[in-house]
Amino acid sequence: MEKAEGPLVLTTKIRPKILVVDDQSINIRLVGDIFKSECDVYMAMEGEQAIAQCLATLPDLVLLDLVMPGIDGYEVCRRLKAQASTKHIPIIFITSQRDETDEALGFELGAVDYVTKPFNQTVLRARVNTHLLLKLQSDRLRSNERFMQTITDNIPGLIGYWSPELRCMFANAAFESYFGKTPAQVVGMAMHELVSEALYAHNKPRMEAALRGEPQRFERTFHKADGSLVHMLTQYMPDIHEGQVNGVFVLSSDVSDLKHAQLALSESEQFVRATIDTVPDTICVLDRTGVIIAVNQAWREFYDANRDVSQQGDYALGTNYLQVCELAVGANAGEAPMMAKGLAAVLAGERDVFSMEYPYHSDNEKRFFYARVRRFPGNSGHVLVAHGNVTERKMIELELARMAHTD
Repeated sequence: MEKAEGPLVLTTKIRPKILVVDDQSINIRLVGDIFKSECDVYMAMEGEQAIAQCLATLPDLVLLDLVMPGIDGYEVCRRLKAQASTKHIPIIFITSQRDETDEALGFELGAVDYVTKPFNQTVLRARVNTHLLLKLQSDRLRSNERFMQTITDNIPGLIGYWSPELRCMFANAAFESYFGKTPAQVVGMAMHELVSEALYAHNKPRMEAALRGEPQRFERTFHKADGSLVHMLTQYMPDIHEGQVNGVFVLSSDVSDLKHAQLALSESEQFVRATIDTVPDTICVLDRTGVIIAVNQAWREFYDANRDVSQQGDYALGTNYLQVCELAVGANAGEAPMMAKGLAAVLAGERDVFSMEYPYHSDNEKRFFYARVRRFPGNSGHVLVAHGNVTERKMIELELARMAHTD
């Protein structure tokens, strides 16, 4: 038996735990002497004891003899691989048996390696080192997977990963409420096996585009496992590494509440617009800079009746109301500076309301109007401007004043 050379090449400061199982104490001592300087070595001399020790210490690797009193090494391996807490522990068989059938059976039961006695210490150290490193990497990978699974399971939307063959490689807990299948059931399924034929036909072209490296974003309705209908916002995000698309991340969020709110808002806006359009006053809405962003029906009719033939039928949308006042000319422009000053004060938040009356005569008749400017509640900065025809009242007031002066 050759003497081992060099330390174990490990990338962790925690000493690995090795369980040595052999019915011969001399063999246990020999193996223990090889690894005791760098590992915590545990020992067992028969099968049941080995299983109990494994459950108690959860070693990083088991060196297991095949032939022992009571249950043999094969049965120990079978039981350890059947336990959730021990199934990931690598097992190396150490035995004097050289039958290839025995070796094949060991690998079939889940062993990672097979060393025959008498063993070369250097070879044994190399193999143990290799499997300890693989165990460390495997533990880290499972830890990362658990971390990702925990995070994604607590996100309300669907999160999945699909291979280029359109097979699910990852699914979070939300899949169960949407599809009636657990993540464990979903992983490995082809997309056409999971969704309806119609939904598959809808999704496939978008998925193929994502696999070409083209991100996809779209909305759709979806019937969940309980029969409820929801609105979904779905994104297909290509997983691209070194120019190669390796798969597609899928994120789907339930936006039903948002859609219902948008519908309610749309209905409310339609109601408000229908109401405003029945008002005889001309009304426009300005943004925080004074630009006209909306007008009512009375405004459109007044604009059509009074606009210059060179003006387009845009009803002054996009025009800055302050600039209109500042550039006003002609017989009716006298009150424009006052209107501009009052409007600017409301836009600046210096006052909530401004009102005034002003003449706006046509070639055929005298006309008088009032203007009322009111700031919208909240932080939008929007302002409503209403103009109403008060000609009849003003004419009565003027006539009364004339009669009083005559008397």
